[in-house]
Amino acid sequence: MIDRKWHAVYTKPNKEKKVASLLIKKKIAAYIPVYDTECIIEGRKKVVEKPVFPGYVFIAMDKEENVLQLSGDIINFVYWKANPATIQNSEINALKLFLNEYSCTRLEKAPVSPNEQFKIDNELQVRRKGNFVEANVATVKLTIPSLGRVLVAEIRKEKMEEFMYAKGTIFKNITGS
Repeated sequence: MIDRKWHAVYTKPNKEKKVASLLIKKKIAAYIPVYDTECIIEGRKKVVEKPVFPGYVFIAMDKEENVLQLSGDIINFVYWKANPATIQNSEINALKLFLNEYSCTRLEKAPVSPNEQFKIDNELQVRRKGNFVEANVATVKLTIPSLGRVLVAEIRKEKMEEFMYAKGTIFKNITGS
Protein backbone atom coordinates (compact mmCIF):
# COMPACT_ATOMS: atom_id res chain seq x y z
CA MET A 1 0.00 0.00 0.00
CA ILE A 2 1.30 3.44 -0.91
CA ASP A 3 1.80 5.79 2.03
CA ARG A 4 -0.26 8.61 0.57
CA LYS A 5 0.38 12.19 1.52
CA TRP A 6 -2.68 13.99 2.68
CA HIS A 7 -3.19 17.74 2.67
CA ALA A 8 -5.85 19.94 4.21
CA VAL A 9 -7.77 22.68 2.46
CA TYR A 10 -9.73 25.50 4.06
CA THR A 11 -13.32 25.86 2.95
CA LYS A 12 -15.88 28.56 3.35
CA PRO A 13 -17.92 28.13 6.57
CA ASN A 14 -20.19 25.06 6.57
CA LYS A 15 -19.12 24.00 3.05
CA GLU A 16 -17.03 20.97 4.07
CA LYS A 17 -19.54 18.34 2.88
CA LYS A 18 -20.17 20.13 -0.42
CA VAL A 19 -16.42 20.41 -1.12
CA ALA A 20 -15.76 16.77 -0.15
CA SER A 21 -18.57 15.58 -2.39
CA LEU A 22 -17.21 17.56 -5.35
CA LEU A 23 -13.66 16.24 -4.78
CA ILE A 24 -14.89 12.65 -4.61
CA LYS A 25 -16.77 13.14 -7.89
CA LYS A 26 -13.46 14.32 -9.39
CA LYS A 27 -11.80 11.08 -8.14
CA ILE A 28 -9.84 12.86 -5.39
CA ALA A 29 -9.87 11.13 -1.99
CA ALA A 30 -11.49 13.41 0.59
CA TYR A 31 -12.13 12.98 4.30
CA ILE A 32 -13.98 15.12 6.84
CA PRO A 33 -13.44 13.97 10.44
CA VAL A 34 -16.77 14.31 12.26
CA TYR A 35 -18.21 13.59 15.68
CA ASP A 36 -21.77 13.32 16.94
CA THR A 37 -23.13 15.89 19.36
CA GLU A 38 -26.55 16.54 20.82
CA CYS A 39 -28.23 19.78 19.81
CA ILE A 40 -31.65 21.18 20.42
CA ILE A 41 -33.32 21.78 17.07
CA GLU A 42 -36.87 23.08 17.00
CA GLY A 43 -37.29 22.24 20.68
CA ARG A 44 -36.10 18.62 20.32
CA LYS A 45 -32.83 16.96 21.15
CA LYS A 46 -31.18 15.64 18.02
CA VAL A 47 -27.81 14.09 17.35
CA VAL A 48 -25.97 15.94 14.59
CA GLU A 49 -22.60 15.43 12.97
CA LYS A 50 -20.13 18.27 13.37
CA PRO A 51 -16.67 18.54 11.82
CA VAL A 52 -13.81 18.05 14.26
CA PHE A 53 -11.83 20.64 12.28
CA PRO A 54 -14.41 23.23 11.15
CA GLY A 55 -13.58 24.52 7.68
CA TYR A 56 -11.10 21.73 6.85
CA VAL A 57 -11.33 18.95 4.28
CA PHE A 58 -8.48 16.46 4.08
CA ILE A 59 -7.50 15.38 0.59
CA ALA A 60 -5.10 12.80 -0.82
CA MET A 61 -3.75 13.46 -4.26
CA ASP A 62 -1.68 11.02 -6.29
CA LYS A 63 -0.32 13.85 -8.40
CA GLU A 64 -0.24 17.60 -8.12
CA GLU A 65 -3.66 18.94 -9.00
CA ASN A 66 -4.98 22.44 -8.75
CA VAL A 67 -7.92 21.69 -6.47
CA LEU A 68 -8.32 25.38 -5.67
CA GLN A 69 -9.81 25.89 -9.13
CA LEU A 70 -12.44 23.16 -8.66
CA SER A 71 -14.74 25.11 -6.37
CA GLY A 72 -15.20 28.65 -5.17
CA ASP A 73 -15.88 27.12 -1.73
CA ILE A 74 -12.22 26.05 -1.36
CA ILE A 75 -10.27 28.99 0.01
CA ASN A 76 -6.70 27.65 0.16
CA PHE A 77 -4.42 24.90 1.38
CA VAL A 78 -3.51 24.80 5.05
CA TYR A 79 0.14 25.86 5.15
CA TRP A 80 2.97 24.92 7.49
CA LYS A 81 6.31 26.73 7.11
CA ALA A 82 5.45 28.22 3.69
CA ASN A 83 4.40 24.86 2.17
CA PRO A 84 1.08 23.04 2.08
CA ALA A 85 0.87 21.01 5.30
CA THR A 86 1.46 17.29 4.76
CA ILE A 87 -0.45 14.82 6.91
CA GLN A 88 0.80 11.24 6.97
CA ASN A 89 -1.54 8.39 6.04
CA SER A 90 -0.92 6.87 9.48
CA GLU A 91 -2.23 10.06 11.13
CA ILE A 92 -5.40 9.98 9.03
CA ASN A 93 -5.88 6.29 9.92
CA ALA A 94 -5.34 7.04 13.63
CA LEU A 95 -7.84 9.89 13.41
CA LYS A 96 -10.45 7.63 11.77
CA LEU A 97 -9.97 4.87 14.35
CA PHE A 98 -10.02 7.30 17.28
CA LEU A 99 -13.24 8.97 16.12
CA ASN A 100 -14.82 5.59 15.46
CA GLU A 101 -14.10 4.53 19.07
CA TYR A 102 -14.62 7.74 21.03
CA SER A 103 -16.74 10.85 20.98
CA CYS A 104 -14.48 13.84 20.50
CA THR A 105 -15.32 16.22 23.27
CA ARG A 106 -12.78 18.90 22.46
CA LEU A 107 -9.91 19.85 20.21
CA GLU A 108 -6.77 21.41 21.69
CA LYS A 109 -3.69 23.04 20.23
CA ALA A 110 -0.45 21.21 20.96
CA PRO A 111 3.22 22.09 20.76
CA VAL A 112 4.55 20.60 17.55
CA SER A 113 7.79 18.71 17.26
CA PRO A 114 8.62 17.96 13.60
CA ASN A 115 10.01 14.50 14.42
CA GLU A 116 7.19 13.43 16.74
CA GLN A 117 4.88 10.58 15.73
CA PHE A 118 1.17 10.59 16.44
CA LYS A 119 0.39 9.10 19.83
CA ILE A 120 -2.51 8.03 21.99
CA ASP A 121 -2.35 8.77 25.72
CA ASN A 122 -4.72 8.05 28.55
CA GLU A 123 -4.85 9.49 32.01
CA LEU A 124 -7.19 8.93 34.92
CA GLN A 125 -8.94 12.06 36.09
CA VAL A 126 -9.79 12.73 39.71
CA ARG A 127 -12.72 15.07 40.17
CA ARG A 128 -13.72 16.66 43.44
CA LYS A 129 -17.33 17.57 44.09
CA GLY A 130 -17.68 19.00 47.58
CA ASN A 131 -16.51 16.26 49.93
CA PHE A 132 -16.87 13.58 47.27
CA VAL A 133 -13.93 12.53 45.12
CA GLU A 134 -14.66 10.75 41.83
CA ALA A 135 -11.92 8.91 39.97
CA ASN A 136 -13.83 7.03 37.33
CA VAL A 137 -13.26 9.13 34.25
CA ALA A 138 -10.27 8.66 31.99
CA THR A 139 -9.12 11.11 29.35
CA VAL A 140 -7.96 9.65 26.06
CA LYS A 141 -5.87 11.90 23.82
CA LEU A 142 -4.77 11.50 20.22
CA THR A 143 -1.87 13.80 19.33
CA ILE A 144 -1.57 14.71 15.65
CA PRO A 145 1.77 16.53 15.29
CA SER A 146 1.39 17.57 11.64
CA LEU A 147 -1.68 19.60 12.58
CA GLY A 148 -0.47 20.70 16.00
CA ARG A 149 -3.69 19.41 17.55
CA VAL A 150 -4.84 16.97 20.20
CA LEU A 151 -8.24 15.29 20.14
CA VAL A 152 -9.56 14.63 23.64
CA ALA A 153 -12.28 12.16 24.62
CA GLU A 154 -13.46 11.08 28.04
CA ILE A 155 -14.36 7.50 28.87
CA ARG A 156 -15.79 5.92 32.00
CA LYS A 157 -13.55 3.82 34.24
CA GLU A 158 -15.54 0.68 33.36
CA LYS A 159 -14.54 1.14 29.71
CA MET A 160 -10.86 1.61 30.58
CA GLU A 161 -9.96 -2.08 30.16
CA GLU A 162 -11.61 -2.11 26.73
CA PHE A 163 -9.64 1.03 25.86
CA MET A 164 -6.32 -0.52 26.90
CA TYR A 165 -7.03 -3.49 24.63
CA ALA A 166 -8.19 -1.21 21.80
CA LYS A 167 -5.13 1.00 22.21
CA GLY A 168 -2.88 -1.97 21.41
CA THR A 169 -5.12 -2.90 18.50
CA ILE A 170 -5.08 0.65 17.13
CA PHE A 171 -1.30 0.76 17.17
CA LYS A 172 -1.09 -2.67 15.51
CA ASN A 173 -3.54 -1.63 12.81
CA ILE A 174 -1.76 1.64 12.09
CA THR A 175 1.86 0.73 12.47
CA GLY A 176 1.59 -2.88 11.30
CA SER A 177 3.61 -4.10 14.31
